Amino acid sequence: MTGQQAGPKTTQGEFFGGVHAFFEGLQFLGKNPRWIPLVILPFCLSVLVFVSLFFVAVWGYADFKDWILPPDREGFWWGLADVAANLVGLVIYGFVCVMAFVTVTSLITSPFSEFLSQQVEEYYGCPRNNLAAGAGVFVTDTLRGLKHETIRLAIFIALWLVCLPVFFIPLVNVIYPFLMGFISIRYLAWDAVDYSLSRRQLHFREKTAFLKRRRARTFGFGSISFAMLAIPLTTVFVLPLNAIGGTVLFCKIAAEEGEPRRGG
Repeated sequence: MTGQQAGPKTTQGEFFGGVHAFFEGLQFLGKNPRWIPLVILPFCLSVLVFVSLFFVAVWGYADFKDWILPPDREGFWWGLADVAANLVGLVIYGFVCVMAFVTVTSLITSPFSEFLSQQVEEYYGCPRNNLAAGAGVFVTDTLRGLKHETIRLAIFIALWLVCLPVFFIPLVNVIYPFLMGFISIRYLAWDAVDYSLSRRQLHFREKTAFLKRRRARTFGFGSISFAMLAIPLTTVFVLPLNAIGGTVLFCKIAAEEGEPRRGG
């Protein structure tokens, strides 16, 4: 990276700079209300997906539990095993359903978020001197982003599986929410800036290096995104808002330090 070393200089300042970028994304929508339907439409589609997955989950859980344990079981030990199977089954089955919802929702919202991200770059005059234009490029950028998003999701699931045993250890399991919270924050931050990074055709490792060099700022952004997820009925709005705010964050970094380039 080259350019000026402007912007927040302290870790605390960088953290709150990331938080502020999310709210600047909301201000962008306020100043450009014509793009609000592109946030609402994927929300409506995501609700349909959620309702469908909910009925599939309720309908299929009994069969899932019977797959863990045989259907005909009696006695004290089988009763204990049934309780354990319910606990483990609900955690695993619930996570699978959530991941299915997140995956399908991401696929639905990705083209909308890609377009919104481009509009944010235009609005902020983000450097675009190494970018091509056109419908074909838009499709290519979207597909590249989906490919890297699949890798990110696989990493997230792998980390969840590694952390899962902690959930079942008494006393130690109090750290489980913090572990998953930290992982989720990093995931959301990565997802937020990935649209801009994909348009620069950066490799997967170059993207991780970009985030690592700006850990405090991206962690601040991911933290406010994670907090928004905890508010009821806002979950499916967060993905497009994340893309908008993440693009604002990227534009600020590019203006301060220069635009990242592939192989740079």
